[in-house]
Amino acid sequence: MPVVATARGQAAYAAAAAAGKINLIVGRAVSMTAEQARAMRPAPVARPREHVARFRQAGVDGFRLAAPLELKAGGSALPDKFSGTAYSGGFVPDYEVVIDLATTTFNQKLPLLDNHYRGGIVGVVESASAKDHRMVVGGRLFSDMAGSAAERIAQLAQRGVPFEMSVGLYAFNTEHVPAGKSVAVNGQVFNGPVNVLRKGQVREVSIVTLGADPATTVKVFTR
Repeated sequence: MPVVATARGQAAYAAAAAAGKINLIVGRAVSMTAEQARAMRPAPVARPREHVARFRQAGVDGFRLAAPLELKAGGSALPDKFSGTAYSGGFVPDYEVVIDLATTTFNQKLPLLDNHYRGGIVGVVESASAKDHRMVVGGRLFSDMAGSAAERIAQLAQRGVPFEMSVGLYAFNTEHVPAGKSVAVNGQVFNGPVNVLRKGQVREVSIVTLGADPATTVKVFTR
């Protein structure tokens, strides 16, 4: 089966053509058999077996890396577990609502998101429960994913940055309690005006810088 090269390669093959190794076609292209093409391939160039890095700082002239360069996420283990209060059971001032945990449902395993961004999965909730009128969660933070939001969250938490939590509540019913009235929810009494969100479903939990519920907390730690 012939192998065809463009005219740009004609000059390179002129000497070979003179030696009878290939044939020129119409003065514009050259052809050869596959076997002839393989015979004319240049010998492969061996890759260097080491990388050389030179530093001229603090009197250090240089050193050699005898192995391929490897980049790591950090010099020490990053936190990869978390636990916290996703909802405190109290009044959420930003939205003037209370979530009724007695009628709220959620799965034991939920996606952990970065600031409610659906494409920003940073971990997984592996346990969720309504405990003492609070929603308490725990699970894994994917801090081993280099360059990810999860890695950055772990790095910041390792440096002492506090984070809060938030829940993504869907398909709820709203009960409006007007001024002058009160309602008992989550073991507390709330005076109107307030909106009580009932029969909703928590479908995700997020790690956030500032949550709508200021009483939420999250702790990240190493396994």
